Amino acid sequence: KDNPYLTPKDFDRFKRNVKPGEEGPWLRGERPGKSGAEFPGVMIERLFSKTHFQEGLDRGAQHEYAGTWMTLYQEPPIKDHVYVMAGDPGLGEPPHRNAPVVMVWDVTTFPHEKARLVGFWWGFANGSLTPFLSRFDEWRAAYQVPSAFCGYDSTSTQKHIAELAWQTGEGEVTPLGFDGSKKWAYINSAKILLSKDLLMAPVELNGFDKQMRGYKLPDKKIAQDIVSTFCMAATLMMPLYRDAYPEGMENNAQADQNTARFFAALLSRGGLSEGRESFVPDYPVRMGGRQDLAPQEYR
Repeated sequence: KDNPYLTPKDFDRFKRNVKPGEEGPWLRGERPGKSGAEFPGVMIERLFSKTHFQEGLDRGAQHEYAGTWMTLYQEPPIKDHVYVMAGDPGLGEPPHRNAPVVMVWDVTTFPHEKARLVGFWWGFANGSLTPFLSRFDEWRAAYQVPSAFCGYDSTSTQKHIAELAWQTGEGEVTPLGFDGSKKWAYINSAKILLSKDLLMAPVELNGFDKQMRGYKLPDKKIAQDIVSTFCMAATLMMPLYRDAYPEGMENNAQADQNTARFFAALLSRGGLSEGRESFVPDYPVRMGGRQDLAPQEYR
């Protein structure tokens, strides 16, 4: 790019011969993504926003670093917004494997607009599950996350944590195991939403970026707790995406009606925890202020 002998026509010719998503290494001298990565570089570049962090600071966001790694990013909850939360329990500390992670995504206008990462915690467990459970419960209460949109990893030795949380009064969560073929379903959920450019996170979350670029299967001996949490969050969002854009969907009005019915079904089937009636008035907001699209009982 710094070659003074190259003309605009030369650059146009180069661009025509470079695969989509590979312009950085070939034209701008950027470092290519790691070989064998599960998520293509173009997906990762779509995910991380260069304006997200400053927008968050303008909204009162807090952030913390541990060394060079950003381990906390939290925007204040917004009344009448809808959130999805996922977590991966761990006993270690960043940037190493088995560090606990919690993520919160604002899905108020999703999937018609991008889901926005508003809460990220990559914590120090010091050999205990308490830091994870405390952070998870604190953010669930702060962001008023319904149980159907709230889950964490329940694989292997972690499979009894959801029951433990319920027994200790922490509330219900959706257990998300990575055993068997479930891992592929979670990864594919993330890939679908990334390919549609429907997710947004701050580029300053360098640990998130590093794990995404380095993630590959098998993942037994690599740091992948952030990626796992991200894939679980994407899986929790997928009902909203599928409901808004099923096969043959022809207009957004129908999509909005289907989304309203999805929330209604959550309530009727007990998908929202008891005492969350305050979630019901959010329907008109969730529908972009269009009262006519909300079910009659929620207008």
